[in-house]
Amino acid sequence: MTQLVELQRVLPELEAEGYCLYAISYDTQEQLRNFAEKHGIRYSLLSDIGSEVIKRYGILNSLISPDEKGRRWYGIPFPGTYVTDEKGVVVRKFFNQHHAVRESGETVRDQLLGRVADDGTSARATTSADDIDVTVFLREPDLKLEIVSTVYCRIALPEGMHIYAEPVPEGFIATRVEIAPIRGLRIGSASYPPSESYEMTSLGMRFNVYTGIVNIGIPVTLTSELVRLGHPREVDSLPIEVRLEYQACDDTMCLQPKTIQMRFDAPVGDVIVPDGIQVYVERVLNRTGNNE
Repeated sequence: MTQLVELQRVLPELEAEGYCLYAISYDTQEQLRNFAEKHGIRYSLLSDIGSEVIKRYGILNSLISPDEKGRRWYGIPFPGTYVTDEKGVVVRKFFNQHHAVRESGETVRDQLLGRVADDGTSARATTSADDIDVTVFLREPDLKLEIVSTVYCRIALPEGMHIYAEPVPEGFIATRVEIAPIRGLRIGSASYPPSESYEMTSLGMRFNVYTGIVNIGIPVTLTSELVRLGHPREVDSLPIEVRLEYQACDDTMCLQPKTIQMRFDAPVGDVIVPDGIQVYVERVLNRTGNNE
């Protein structure tokens, strides 16, 4: 449910690029209508009673059984998004094995449009060194439970300067970005942009380098260690510590390798809880309280 609201946030940008958005679930039309009205969803929510379409696509979550224990969740698909062309041919897809994990709306938008949008309003930190500007920021407005967000490290290089990409010869430093481990945050592997070939004629060597604006993204996901479905969250923000290592050069000289450490506080948002789940959670809490 949270991802449906996330996608609504980027709907205008997707529509401006010619995309149409639909969501399908095993919920009833009434449930979907109420949800859309409550959260301002403007795209189509399709009701697949009995999960017939879900089964035909082969994405029924087979990890959940229809017995008493799994009855509440049986019928849901593996969470994912299909992207098709004008003829209905699938050209891209985003899928997760765990039924609770979803990509953020911004992650889907950036992947589809092939560029990282940044309006400058999200949580961030900035610094400068050797005429190189570095910004680390959260792509989304906040972190939400099991929504895959992205922390970007943006390096703005002046004209004529480059930094190195893997692999590099011995004695040179490749660009690396890491996020320090923190409780409640699942950190993925950094995604580096394509590099370009550069020949340093004075050394007779060829390197892989980055130039211009370099965006390096690291997926981060808030886990149930800090936020549980239907319960108040433990924290309002998480400190994100980013470590950047690079070596900058131009056609005539190389600067000393540099390590920069930056930190910003990423807001933690509320998870969108379906009404039925909230009722179930309240019953469990009341039962637990009575037992105590």
